[in-house]
Amino acid sequence: MSEAVKELIDIVIKLRSDNGCDWDRKQTSESLTPHLIEEANEVVDAVLEKNSENLKEELGDLLLHVVFQAVIASEKKTFEFEDVVQQINEKLIKRHPHIFDKNYDGEDLSNAKNWELIKKSEKNRESILDGMPKSLSALIVAQRYQDKTGAVGFEWENFSQAMDKVDEELEELKQAINNNDLNNIEEEIGDLLITIVNLARFFDISADLALKKTNQKFYNRFNFIEKIVKNTVKNYSGLKVKSLNEKDLARLKMGSYLSVSKGSDEPPRMIIIEYNGGKKNEKPVALVGKGITFDTGGISLKPSSGMDEMKWDMCGAGTVFGVMCSLARIKADVNVVGIMACAENMPSARATKPGDVVTSMSGQTIEILNTDAEGRLVLADALTYVGRYKPSYVIDMATLTGAVVIALGSHASGVMANNQFLADKIIESGEETGDRAWQLPLWNEYKSCTKTNFADLANIGGGREAGTIHAAAFLSKFAEDFKWAHMDIAASAWSSSPKGGTGRPVPLICDLILNKKLK
Repeated sequence: MSEAVKELIDIVIKLRSDNGCDWDRKQTSESLTPHLIEEANEVVDAVLEKNSENLKEELGDLLLHVVFQAVIASEKKTFEFEDVVQQINEKLIKRHPHIFDKNYDGEDLSNAKNWELIKKSEKNRESILDGMPKSLSALIVAQRYQDKTGAVGFEWENFSQAMDKVDEELEELKQAINNNDLNNIEEEIGDLLITIVNLARFFDISADLALKKTNQKFYNRFNFIEKIVKNTVKNYSGLKVKSLNEKDLARLKMGSYLSVSKGSDEPPRMIIIEYNGGKKNEKPVALVGKGITFDTGGISLKPSSGMDEMKWDMCGAGTVFGVMCSLARIKADVNVVGIMACAENMPSARATKPGDVVTSMSGQTIEILNTDAEGRLVLADALTYVGRYKPSYVIDMATLTGAVVIALGSHASGVMANNQFLADKIIESGEETGDRAWQLPLWNEYKSCTKTNFADLANIGGGREAGTIHAAAFLSKFAEDFKWAHMDIAASAWSSSPKGGTGRPVPLICDLILNKKLK
């Protein structure tokens, strides 16, 4: 025994003596157990972190507990530390005769099968599964069970069979969830977990260590997000945010909105941001933004040319977000509510088809003649929803039509309104900020384009003529109860050369609200 180990034993004995430490003296084998487990886990952490200095320290802490337990046993005259060392020495030599016995000419006993059989014989166990420490995590136990049974031939032949079993258990779990059978769900989750653990074994991966690494990765990512959120809350403390999920939208009977996202694996979200910096009884200005995160056109698929740019179809929602953040940062003395109508428009077997009829939140039915005219479908229900805030004015912003690009180019956003005062003030703010807007007419003659034999209105109409105005005419059907303007920002909010967002019309809207031009 080395002098350092002898010194460690003497230190522990002294700490346990009448003149030693009160805490050390009162410890028992049982009371030290939680600390022993903790130290063992800290060793594992040091290994995973690949920190040799920490590993050296933690191994020392673990060794202290081994010595501590041996000293307690010595006090009881059951065994000494030397007995612990001698027994493990003898065990290792006995189980490796092919290494230590020069006269041994039998098979290699280090293979898994023989190792488990030797342990079973030595410890007089009825089953090779006996003797598993009760304190081990269920994940480790699952892998050790399968290591032991695999050693005696109870095993899949290859990882493909194990993978098939994972798929089988996953399908059974899905069925249990569909049946809302809670007891069976629990059982199937357990079955799925143990098959995944078994799959890990085929790649010599410890499922426990894999999960530990993933837990650390999750911690790091969440910690990063948490710091961002804390800073965001600090900078934007005046904002109140809520998000409506797919179930919420269904409860509100937003059939028009939900029709857009039916073909996507990504569920829709309608995000409401409130900023109340003005007088308590002052009606808010409401901003509504189209937030199609990617627009393929759905079943009415767009041509491939320029498809890569269709992530910009959320610029309306981006404008709302930019304005609301700006108001909060400067602590503006106004009341504003912003709605971001977010969804993804994708083709699939579940997607809305041309000719389908949906019912909007307003109760009006809509025949969807073109699934690529999706922005007006999410805006229709968002405009209906915003009415509950009893706004003084409502402005919606959307990358809605290619027609506005033809009409105005990138020099101006198109404006259509049911209130001339609102339209005038938008154009005025555009001139003052250089973020220009130009008004297009919204005469009753244009509104007839929404007629259809199968619903209250169609989502497209009028052919190629006046496409921007016809889209606004459709939206006007959902904005009849308040003073409203529609801004088509399809050309102004995004640049194709060089590619990227322009930030427009955030300057225009901020000027309009901050200078209280709508009073």
